[in-house]
Amino acid sequence: MEKRKYSGRYFMLLGAVALAAWAGYEFVVRMETIWWALKGVWNLCLNVGYPFWQALTFFDSSMFNLTGFLLACVVFALLTLGLRNRPKAGYWLIVLDVALLVAGGPVLHLFGLSILSWMQSLKLLPLLLVLVGCVVNLCDYYIARRRRRERRRRRWQDDEAYENRPRNRDMARQVRHRRYSQAG
Repeated sequence: MEKRKYSGRYFMLLGAVALAAWAGYEFVVRMETIWWALKGVWNLCLNVGYPFWQALTFFDSSMFNLTGFLLACVVFALLTLGLRNRPKAGYWLIVLDVALLVAGGPVLHLFGLSILSWMQSLKLLPLLLVLVGCVVNLCDYYIARRRRRERRRRRWQDDEAYENRPRNRDMARQVRHRRYSQAG
């Protein structure tokens, strides 16, 4: 039974689809919240006469941080879907994945010891699936490359051993002699 090529791509597919679904849904919900908040700021500016920059001070900037993280997750999921069959792109995907894990974990406080924090940290599992898929793809790629190199080296050694046998050496010399004698 032959092993499938780049078996980590299935982990990456599952992780990318789950990440796109979760982050996309939560991004839409947060954008709707931001839209209504901006609409309230706009009404505050027009009806009450507040200056726009002063009205923006009512906003919590962490809303935009989490929304930006969710947008980055959606873009990363789409990038992963496009590059999952290319093992060398795994280097870039690993770097981006770790950056998103770091940004989503300690920076946005999605990790913690309470039950609610554990539920939030479960949302980062698709990123871990993509990371595991990238690592498996890279391992498969380098193992297959080493096997191809070994096969090529073995084939070259077999050809060299065949040509160096006394009978075959004489036959090769006769063939070369015939070629050069017919050409002249």
